[in-house]
Amino acid sequence: MLASHLLDTIPSVMREWRKELHSGLPEGLTINQFRVLFFVGVGHGSSSYLARHLGVTPAAMSKMVDVLVQAKLLSRDPSSTDRRQVVLKLTRSGQAIVKRIRLEVEKRMQSYLNELSQREQKQVSEALALLQKVFSPTHENVL
Repeated sequence: MLASHLLDTIPSVMREWRKELHSGLPEGLTINQFRVLFFVGVGHGSSSYLARHLGVTPAAMSKMVDVLVQAKLLSRDPSSTDRRQVVLKLTRSGQAIVKRIRLEVEKRMQSYLNELSQREQKQVSEALALLQKVFSPTHENVL
């Protein structure tokens, strides 16, 4: 029952998130390109991780990264632990875009949440903290 409710609710939240993303993206930047910027910004700087996470081939990810590097939104830096590896990092421009869009989306999402009472907002916050605990990155390798 709880898992079913979760699966029924998340698509609605994601639909609104995507709608807000579409309206705030700079000209020429796609949702998937923004997702790459977002995930790099939260510390996932591996092309292979991003390809798996976004469900694209390594070649498609490489092309997407090339476009973002050419647009000066991402940089490729050598790994400090393995010279054969490259770490993706946001440039200042990339950071600014991610920050701006995230703030815009947060503001819009907050407007939805403001329709709830303070007590309900607290309940949602507590529930989200529990979900974050269960679905944290430490569980990624287990699932």
